[in-house]
Amino acid sequence: MELGELTTWMVPHCDPTMNLYDHYHCVRGDDLVDIWAIEARGRTD
Repeated sequence: MELGELTTWMVPHCDPTMNLYDHYHCVRGDDLVDIWAIEARGRTD
């Protein structure tokens, strides 16, 4: 894998995975269509 290479991740359960990141980059095909801020970053409650 090279730096910047596009990957697809399939996670079995998103709740504990989502809050590990500050932002999610949403892509459709080769186009970046949005960047979502993860407001619950680091929360466990």
